[in-house]
Amino acid sequence: SDARARGAIDIVREAMTGDDQLRVVAFGSRAAVEMVPAGTRFPGFTNEVGGDGSILGEAVELGLGLIPPGRPGRLVLLTDGKWTGKDPATLVPS
Repeated sequence: SDARARGAIDIVREAMTGDDQLRVVAFGSRAAVEMVPAGTRFPGFTNEVGGDGSILGEAVELGLGLIPPGRPGRLVLLTDGKWTGKDPATLVPS
């Protein structure tokens, strides 16, 4: 649910230190970057991403593209594991 996702995002945000940055990518039949104002709780999902798909692979690609070159980064996925479109397993080394 959106409330559970917002809660998980807030837990991550509260654990951040120093130069940590947080970006949220929502996805359905399309992927979109959500706004997370610095120093505030995640206000919720505002982008319409469609409910007739789950393009997890494309969302992972978008998330990877948000990590600045030469900087360490992590992706935290909140998903049911089902996907349509690009196979997300092809995006990680085996």
